Amino acid sequence: MKKTFGLLSLLTLTLGLLGCTPISEGDTVQVTDMVGSVVTIPKNPEKVAVISRAAADMMIGFGLGKSIDGMYESILDNTWTSVVYPGVENFYSYGYNESAELFLSRGVDLVLAPEKYIAEALRESGVNAITVSLYGTPRYNVVLYKIADLISEIWPATASKVSTWKTELNTAIEAVTTVLETKTTESK
Repeated sequence: MKKTFGLLSLLTLTLGLLGCTPISEGDTVQVTDMVGSVVTIPKNPEKVAVISRAAADMMIGFGLGKSIDGMYESILDNTWTSVVYPGVENFYSYGYNESAELFLSRGVDLVLAPEKYIAEALRESGVNAITVSLYGTPRYNVVLYKIADLISEIWPATASKVSTWKTELNTAIEAVTTVLETKTTESK
């Protein structure tokens, strides 16, 4: 009986220690977010709170919809969202500046925050967060490329899709620009 109890205790202790093992370096990635913060976060997070509005579209577009726990409430309130991405009604509806406790209670691996102060406050509370902002960049295509690059860094399996998409987008922009440059219509 003592031998069985000792073996059971050792097994329980081992399992407990395995559960408390921190994420190894190979399971993380260091990224520079949209405001220049260098942050180490989990690689391939499976439960992401997407508060930044443009990041949700990009994640879905690159096949990461299954990794989304929830989105910013205004995206979910849009009736077209369920047409574009069926199943969106199962996502959690997040406010703009939710508490760290909410993300921790939901078991979120990563928060894509819309503002630097939100991401910093979440990190200080032990929540993995990066800033994915639409603001402060002179051209929107730069923002789109940066979001796509972040996605390929965080989820390395998307790198090929991201590269193809960037090439196709650049080709489309160049084609439209070429046509517009040939027009002589005065703009108002």
